[in-house]
Amino acid sequence: MTDLERVSEIVSRFMRVRPHGRFAVVPTFSFYPSNAMVKAYVEGEGESFVVSDGGGAIDTLHGAGGYSVEYARFIGSIAKRRRFKLSSEGWLVSPKVDGDGLTGAITETVELSKTCAEILLRHFHVHEAIDFRSALDRQLEGRFHSAVHKKVHLAGASNKAHTFDYLIKLPSKRALVIDTVVPEASSVNAALVSHLDLKNAGRDDIRQAIVFDDRVPWKSSDLALLKIAAPPIAYTRFEEQLEDLAA
Repeated sequence: MTDLERVSEIVSRFMRVRPHGRFAVVPTFSFYPSNAMVKAYVEGEGESFVVSDGGGAIDTLHGAGGYSVEYARFIGSIAKRRRFKLSSEGWLVSPKVDGDGLTGAITETVELSKTCAEILLRHFHVHEAIDFRSALDRQLEGRFHSAVHKKVHLAGASNKAHTFDYLIKLPSKRALVIDTVVPEASSVNAALVSHLDLKNAGRDDIRQAIVFDDRVPWKSSDLALLKIAAPPIAYTRFEEQLEDLAA
């Protein structure tokens, strides 16, 4: 095998496109300030495609503790100038393109997402609060290992597919579905809608929970809303309640 063939093999393995629900996820060589990889989420039918960032820019902000930052105020106009949309979930979404324009749309989405993440962090003074989502990741993977599945799509009573942060397959043949939320209207509303729809599906094989970071200020009204759909669990008490959830 020549050096060129060896390099091509290694790079193609790293850059392999993977399915994720209705998306094809494209890895890149670009990274956010958090050192997380920038990924492009491609959705399409036939020769029409839309590319989004999977909420990566907003996740970078939240990972630094910036839950209360009104991100749309800072990056909404930037997205609009580039003819992108900022979805209610905080995803940067490209205009529709055809097959010939797909690679260009992926490149533009990746560059815009990284730029927006940098802008958001400049407007937010990073503090030393622990990113509870990363910590929760480690807890779940340490406890359940390969039984943990991330960003899983499940249909609710409306037959609409919703994306949930975690699905954990339990020894009891049941599944535990968990979402994390931050104290922003878009995050609370997204969790409320998806979990309520799943709850109304009446599936006995699924248990639901919503984890929130109780080390930052929350409105009691937001927690009361979440309780309608699934039990809200404070992050600092999650470890002690995990056994009951997994029973």
